[in-house]
Amino acid sequence: MSSNPDKTSVIWSPDIDRYARGDMPVEQVRCALCRLAPCECPAFGSDAYFALLDRRHARGERS
Repeated sequence: MSSNPDKTSVIWSPDIDRYARGDMPVEQVRCALCRLAPCECPAFGSDAYFALLDRRHARGERS
């Protein structure tokens, strides 16, 4: 992953290939952030959400 903070990065669900092939129903696809199905991420935009996002993207503390 690039160290450029302005570069966009994407993390896919580990199940996306199986889902795309039709081998898995959408209800069983794990979230790319919390890694659970169904998703149990903190509320979007909350400090906990951004902390989880930073951990998944291996970024330092948010300023």
